[in-house]
Amino acid sequence: MISDTPMHRTTIDEMTLEEVDLFLAGLRERRLNPIRMYEEEQSKVKLVKDARLKEKMEKQLSLMKKEIERLDSCMTKIEQRMVTIRMIRFELDLT
Repeated sequence: MISDTPMHRTTIDEMTLEEVDLFLAGLRERRLNPIRMYEEEQSKVKLVKDARLKEKMEKQLSLMKKEIERLDSCMTKIEQRMVTIRMIRFELDLT
């Protein structure tokens, strides 16, 4: 994304198809980070001995799970929208 600067953010319609693919790959990688953390902490919560702290941890993990589910829903919508944009660009011969 050559023209992407802090003063001018590149939009999807300004990106090449390769840049769009890289953008989506970056989004997917960012999405995986909290999932990895959630899974790691979920396995550790069983080791917590203090009931009060265990309850706090379970509450936070429960909230995080809901947020990850919302994130997944948004990511699905974004990916579907990107596919639609690509199809329109192919129709317009803007590849």
